[in-house]
Amino acid sequence: GVHAGDMKAQKTWNTIDIAVSVASGTPWLGLVPVDVSGPVLMFAGEGGEADLLRRIDAVARSRGLTADDLPITVCCRAPHLSDAVHLGLMADELDRIRPVLTTLDPLYLAARGAKLGDLYAMGALLEAPQHLCQEAGSSLWVAHHQNRKEGRGAMRMSGAGPAEWGRVLISATVISRNVNLATGETTVVTELDTIGGSIPGGTLRVVRRIRAEDPEDLRSEEHTSELQSLRHL
Repeated sequence: GVHAGDMKAQKTWNTIDIAVSVASGTPWLGLVPVDVSGPVLMFAGEGGEADLLRRIDAVARSRGLTADDLPITVCCRAPHLSDAVHLGLMADELDRIRPVLTTLDPLYLAARGAKLGDLYAMGALLEAPQHLCQEAGSSLWVAHHQNRKEGRGAMRMSGAGPAEWGRVLISATVISRNVNLATGETTVVTELDTIGGSIPGGTLRVVRRIRAEDPEDLRSEEHTSELQSLRHL
């Protein structure tokens, strides 16, 4: 599936959330049940390793879990999907870990050099990791960006290919963003529009609160919590 959104629309937080959910067997965003749990392989090209690990730890602690106990393997580079060597290394990791879920965040780094507006070229590019994951028995989650068009939903996904290729499409829209100047806590309200042939369509509203133990220290422990409600389209 493909999860797309505007800049800072919580795509990486949602990706981490589903990784922790699948690794622990707990509901995604506290609401969507996980039918099959197990190891998770994450390819993350943005933000750096320290920031990603802080976020994984924050999501795990919000559920009373310890990140170190979860079967999550992190590679802080996005594989170049047009590079045979990178695909070979990706295949090796899939064979070694045998993950239930593989996440690729973000697509624009993994697809570098590709013609994003060419449906056939993008289809060929996305086919490679899809087949590797299928052979390993893994679902594939791809984080993507939206274009500058008006509106919301899958029509906003950048380029040609991802919206056509994805079996499940999740599009994030930021409704509001506020910062508590006294505590440094950020509250972001997003709506996730979901569509796919195998699932009921709907909109999931997520209220995520994020704060650091010490807002002045980028290495300090982070905390996060979510509140959700589901409405049908």
